[in-house]
Amino acid sequence: MQGTVKSFLPSKRYGFVRGDDGIDYYLHEQDLVHAAPLHQGLRVEFEETATPKGYRARGVRVVSSPAGCRYETPPDIVETKGAELAEWELLESIPWIILGASRDSPEAAKAELRGHASAIGANALFRIEYFKTRGEEAGSGRGIHYFTIHNFRAVPGVVGRVTKTGGKTRTELAGLSERVAELSRRRADECKERRRKGFLCILGAGASTAACFAMLGPNLAALIPGAVLALLAKDFFRLQEVWLVPMGENTT
Repeated sequence: MQGTVKSFLPSKRYGFVRGDDGIDYYLHEQDLVHAAPLHQGLRVEFEETATPKGYRARGVRVVSSPAGCRYETPPDIVETKGAELAEWELLESIPWIILGASRDSPEAAKAELRGHASAIGANALFRIEYFKTRGEEAGSGRGIHYFTIHNFRAVPGVVGRVTKTGGKTRTELAGLSERVAELSRRRADECKERRRKGFLCILGAGASTAACFAMLGPNLAALIPGAVLALLAKDFFRLQEVWLVPMGENTT
């Protein structure tokens, strides 16, 4: 059941919740699933229990705070392997996954993940997970060199907790979805532009090679302009680093 905190006395650690069924339920701080500051107007979810002294709310979880509340935010990005963070209320989440990868160490991969989270304005990482993949590159001679890539992935979000002094409103903390959507559009446009330039380089390579053969005849010098443009085309078609993907896509 859900309800609204009717009153709460921090010094005595108890108060009452007005359930959506119209009944007042006794609430004690020890009945909170996760520690959180309670105040009048806070929306909570709980299990209603009948006791000899009356009705009591147990298994209490914060659902949302009333409009106009101000929130303090974590001093640094907080993270969890689960879907909830103790003491913090989830204000916004998005159906995207961010990635961090490094050949050096798991710590370097984690640092990159947190850097990406900071870049989009997220202050929390949920369902964080570490995994390894294998990379390869041309080795000395004709062999192929294989190496380990350390990876982290997580779902970004914005969290906060109600404060009586300072802080920001929920509206001021919102915008994660819009920032990610804009970043996704910008990256898609950049990818299209890179492909366009790559195709132009390929066309230019063919045209310049044909023109040089016509002027210089079949010799190595005639191949140089086309080879340079072909190398540029290869650079434009090189895969860009992908660290932001829609939830549900394969990230391994």
